[in-house]
Amino acid sequence: MITVLLTSQLGNMMFQYAAIKTIAAKNNCIFRYVRLQNKGYINSSDSKYGCELNTIFNIPDEEQLFDIPSEMATYVELPPRMRDYSDYPSDVFKQIKDNTFVRGFFITPEIIESNIENVRKWYTLPLSAIEKAASFLNPYKEMGKRYVLCIFE
Repeated sequence: MITVLLTSQLGNMMFQYAAIKTIAAKNNCIFRYVRLQNKGYINSSDSKYGCELNTIFNIPDEEQLFDIPSEMATYVELPPRMRDYSDYPSDVFKQIKDNTFVRGFFITPEIIESNIENVRKWYTLPLSAIEKAASFLNPYKEMGKRYVLCIFE
C-alpha cells in the first residue's frame, strides 16, 4: 500500500492524489490517502460541494484513511529549490514503493502524463457544477466575450 497525505488547497490535493495514485498503479500497489483537518487554507468553498477532493469529485470512499498508517517507510518530497530536476520524475518513481507513506506536493505533469486519461476520469466534475460554471459565464458570452473553462487539460 502507498498512502499520501493530502494537504493544502484543492489544486495541490489534485496533484498529490493523481501523482501518487499513478505511482501506486505502476507499482501494482493499493493506493490510499489521508486527509487531515484543513485549517486555515480554505479560500472559498462551494455551498454544495465544499472544497475537498472527495466532496467535489467521485473519489472512492475506500481510498480514504482517517489515521496515518504506522510502520510504513516515509518518503518526503524535497522542496523545489533542493531538487535535482535532471531526473526528478524517474527518481520519485524509483523511491516510492509498496508500504510507503508519502508527503509532498508532486506538482509536475511528468509524473501523471502517462496516466492522463485516468486522471481526467478521476476529476470529472458533477454535471450540476458544470452547469453552475456555465451560468456564471453566460452573461460574458452574451456580451460577445469569449471565455474558456478549462479543467485539467
